[in-house]
Amino acid sequence: VGQGGARTGGSGAGGSTGTPAVTGGKGGTAGMSPAMPGATPAVAAVPVNPNLIQAGRDILNRLSDLTSGRAPGVIVGQSIGSTRDPWTGFQTFATRLQGETGRWPGMINRELDLFETMPQERLNAIADLLIDYHKNRKGMVTLNWAPMSPSGGHAFSKWSGSLSDLTKNGDWIRSLDRIAGALMRLQGAGVPVLWRPLQENNGPMFWYATGNGHAA
Repeated sequence: VGQGGARTGGSGAGGSTGTPAVTGGKGGTAGMSPAMPGATPAVAAVPVNPNLIQAGRDILNRLSDLTSGRAPGVIVGQSIGSTRDPWTGFQTFATRLQGETGRWPGMINRELDLFETMPQERLNAIADLLIDYHKNRKGMVTLNWAPMSPSGGHAFSKWSGSLSDLTKNGDWIRSLDRIAGALMRLQGAGVPVLWRPLQENNGPMFWYATGNGHAA
């Protein structure tokens, strides 16, 4: 991704076997194709974090070009779920998709926690899978984190506490450290992550959401 992205097919429909499902113009790489007629002149997207690494800036610019119409193409993504064995979800969804289409997804997503507090060993195994995917299949990586409820239930449990109290909650702090360990493993391998913690916080599903009286 940091070198311009995944390869494209002839006209966005074909593509060589094993290449990620990222489409663009004829030839070239997605996000590097000539601008579409009438598109807004290319302007580099400005990251919120000034310390964003170059690989992350490349992704930001590429997504900006695609969504603004400055470059043609789409990125096909696939969730690989929240299975205990990370490779099971990968094989069920991503590998099967590649087998049926001849192309890998241009982006894969993985859930963290959700129904259980994942041990560090499993988080590390997930990170290693994502590192392999990014390095060997040139795909983007996204992660969701729906933490377990402070009440002890899963992420869909109800909770009536105050979010400000979590700063004093030892279990919560340990959860942050646990997830940070996996993210640091990815960072150390040079893998940029589209990070989505506390997702869907404007609905009623999760303990931290506004629909449950909180404002994550």
